[in-house]
Amino acid sequence: IISFADYFRESKTVVLDNNFEYMQEITKQMSNSMNERFEENVAYIQSTAFMFSKYENLKREDYVVLLKDIEKNGTFDHLRIFFPDGKSYSAGGEVIDISERDYFREAMNGN
Repeated sequence: IISFADYFRESKTVVLDNNFEYMQEITKQMSNSMNERFEENVAYIQSTAFMFSKYENLKREDYVVLLKDIEKNGTFDHLRIFFPDGKSYSAGGEVIDISERDYFREAMNGN
């Protein structure tokens, strides 16, 4: 009986140790996957912002068309474009004026 109790205790310890190692590996893999996804999304946002910066002479309605295309083909929903006058346009054409908001003023001042 003592031998069985020792075997059971050691088996339990081995199983728990193995489970702990598996959980650490799964957590590490999940973290790496999330980091990769985050970096991909940041790169996507940067390339989209760069693309918009090249279209300075477009009418605001044309920007809305571009936003619709990006939403349709990209990984983000509910995109908006903000202009220096504080007007913000959604892909659906909704306009919001944020020119009086402190965070907008600070951003426009480089803060």
